[in-house]
Amino acid sequence: MKIRNAFTRSVFTVAVSALALAAVAIASEPTYNPANTAVVSGAITAVSEVPAGQPLEGVHVTVQTKTGNVQVYLAPRNFLSFLKTNFAVGDYIDVTGSHVRSGGTDVVLAREVDAGHVSVVLRDPWGAEVWKNWGTRTNLKNT
Repeated sequence: MKIRNAFTRSVFTVAVSALALAAVAIASEPTYNPANTAVVSGAITAVSEVPAGQPLEGVHVTVQTKTGNVQVYLAPRNFLSFLKTNFAVGDYIDVTGSHVRSGGTDVVLAREVDAGHVSVVLRDPWGAEVWKNWGTRTNLKNT
């Protein structure tokens, strides 16, 4: 019986620890701030993807501007795929977003991206991620 209670306490401790770590990861997501709006223009020099479970999971691009490289977070890969949008090395883009600090790195959280041939809105003017509500019916009036 003592072994069973010790095992149950151990499992409970591990579960609580996992939940606490998940809460810390979610809390470490940077917040979009409209007061820190930045406009970045340049050529994409790298495209990468942050895996699920990490802060800012999804597609990131490095943009070479006149003053240097800027890291830009776009959106989760599945949302960009849903929009049939693909950004590649060499594409010239204009990004409007919020300049934040994440994990010791400066990054722009993209709100709008214009690549000339395609323009995508990824966040509303206050920074809410549009992929959080994609596929839902919101703000529709009864007709």
